[in-house]
Amino acid sequence: MVSVYPLDIESDSSSRRIGDLIVAAVPGRGLSSHFRVAGSRQATPFTPDLYLQDWGYGLNFHQTVAAQSGNWFKLPRGPWEDEVWVHRESESAHSSVILVRPGDIIEMSGSSWYVIAAESDALLVRAEQPADFWCEQGDPPTVTPTEQFRFFRRELLDSHGHLILRLKYLKGC
Repeated sequence: MVSVYPLDIESDSSSRRIGDLIVAAVPGRGLSSHFRVAGSRQATPFTPDLYLQDWGYGLNFHQTVAAQSGNWFKLPRGPWEDEVWVHRESESAHSSVILVRPGDIIEMSGSSWYVIAAESDALLVRAEQPADFWCEQGDPPTVTPTEQFRFFRRELLDSHGHLILRLKYLKGC
């Protein structure tokens, strides 16, 4: 199965189309993504920001969204030169967006953080503790009060606007 998503310069289907995002599902090989410049026949493969090839743990194949306007999603620079907009017509488009929420555990710069609060422009976090994701038998240890940190949006993105954090424990215990 191959899905093709037009990429536009603005959140309007009458705006200039810069190319296509192509997602292919191949049995036994998983998902792959490519970018094809408008008018070209060749496509450049790329790996999305969140990609877990093993489908047995759920479909983790996502790209950072820089902004949203209705069913339009703005993607930061990728293999394409500038930010682009992709339109998703289905109602499931919104349900396929992964938000970082309180209780999530993220990895960033070699450290693991427990998300206390997700604010409009920042994440309030503390260092992960064993009790945050307990996979052993018996009761988890008590969570110890510890210093909290606030990572602002600009600290969570690379120079192109892609998230530098990763959700931890995508495969569970």
